[in-house]
Amino acid sequence: MPVAAKKRFLANLANLPASERTVLDRYVVKRGDTLSGIAAHFATSIGDIRRENGLHGNTIRIGQTLSVPARAIASNSR
Repeated sequence: MPVAAKKRFLANLANLPASERTVLDRYVVKRGDTLSGIAAHFATSIGDIRRENGLHGNTIRIGQTLSVPARAIASNSR
């Protein structure tokens, strides 16, 4: 990333309220997982997961890696 772009990015990031920041986590789909279960685990919505991964339905596959926007990580780990 060019130095000027990095400075601009960091300045913009500093001005973004914490409530509007999103962290992307990677999640590998396991047997029995559903989009609703994954969304609940990461305290996000099914729609956000679909949007982030270009999904048009509820079909996910074992071993598939999803980018999950996590506003707040749930307390129990998977």
